[in-house]
Amino acid sequence: MGTKYVGGDVHSQFTAFVVLDCEGKLLFQTEVPTRAAELESFAQSLGGDACVAVEEGTQALWLFGVMNPLVREMMVCDPRHVAQVANRVCKSDFRDAWELAEGARAGVLRPVYKGYSEAVKVVHQMGVMASCPGMYGGRRVA
Repeated sequence: MGTKYVGGDVHSQFTAFVVLDCEGKLLFQTEVPTRAAELESFAQSLGGDACVAVEEGTQALWLFGVMNPLVREMMVCDPRHVAQVANRVCKSDFRDAWELAEGARAGVLRPVYKGYSEAVKVVHQMGVMASCPGMYGGRRVA
């Protein structure tokens, strides 16, 4: 069937997912509880050949750790860039997820990190910044 492109709009209680095929056709959309077991089950149901994109946020690194081993590619993207490339008419969870899936399919997203080693570097940088707030002026690493 080919690669599936998946966008996820992550919330504390649930994550809205949109799944597109390689031509951009909507395969399905669903809400999955934002819990490890349910997210793992969802990722496994994609069949392994999936490119998943989510926006950077408070749960992005955790979600990356849960889903990355089960999909072909997992991208955590800069939300400001997603908003720039999206053609937003209205805002909804599934619309946001669709924009991420379509952006992944079109190759226009700018990942903050794509691999585990990059994610570890981001966490390390955040830890360094938290321990040295005067040096970084309280700015956030993104």
